[in-house]
Amino acid sequence: MHQSRKHLTPIFHVGQVQSIQSGPPPELTIIFSGGTTGVPNISYLDSYSPQVGDYVHAIHTGKPDVPGGADWLVIGTVAQLPGGWQVVGAAGAPVFGTNWNNYTGSNTPPVAFRLEGADVRLQGSLTGTASANTTAFTLPTGFCPTGSIYFPFASASASAFIAIEPNGNVVPSLAASTVPRLDGITFPVD
Repeated sequence: MHQSRKHLTPIFHVGQVQSIQSGPPPELTIIFSGGTTGVPNISYLDSYSPQVGDYVHAIHTGKPDVPGGADWLVIGTVAQLPGGWQVVGAAGAPVFGTNWNNYTGSNTPPVAFRLEGADVRLQGSLTGTASANTTAFTLPTGFCPTGSIYFPFASASASAFIAIEPNGNVVPSLAASTVPRLDGITFPVD
């Protein structure tokens, strides 16, 4: 009897590395988009060097009855999310300034930016141990305003703002520990 084989196209899922287990073999715990609980025991390709906070592409291998996340495989970092969002800190994207990083709370999108017509939109929240008035990251050419623009953000401890400078620097006025939110920041570019 001849059995036909199904050819399945892998579906890529986006998640964030929550922790790295030393192994052997080394494995990751990932929080997938829309989730709040990490999935443990996820393998990754040798070509990927994981870091906590990375946003990654993972594929479901389809192995039935495998405990934890052993039926998932991380294939690398995400440089661009659906909808044209470019993720800060991903391969090929701007990097975070010293002691700045993504805030990794549940259901918090990564720090990212995209063009919407002639406007740039930011998303995500920052964290880390950086001091006030230091560059969190720098937007690339084509994503910068023509002059400095200031956006207020909520802080329990003081009045605060995020400056977007003509050179692309994104500079919160308070320390990273205040978790500056970028959601809703939109500004025109020429």
